[in-house]
Amino acid sequence: MKKVVLNLKKYVSMRCFCYLKIVVMILATLFTSCDKDGDKLVKYTVSFDSNGGTAVKSQKIKELEVVVKPEDPKRNGYLFIAWYRDAALTNEWDFRRNYVLENVTLYAAW
Repeated sequence: MKKVVLNLKKYVSMRCFCYLKIVVMILATLFTSCDKDGDKLVKYTVSFDSNGGTAVKSQKIKELEVVVKPEDPKRNGYLFIAWYRDAALTNEWDFRRNYVLENVTLYAAW
């Protein structure tokens, strides 16, 4: 019986060590991927192609955050409709629900 207890202690110790090692690796990853304020460093550029309208400033957005809706561009003789994810203007961008996962260009529809 004593031998079983010793093996159990060794098993528990090794298991705790493995969990501790995993926790340390996770913490190291979190701390090395954050800036001085604790924010994630992964940021993407959201560019705006106004398709002939006034220029719209690009934005740097953290991963998994929403884009701040810019002021609508102006174009003489046209009415701005919406921003689209694709140049073919088939996939409308929803500023409340679409999250940034990569660098992206949004296209103005008139």
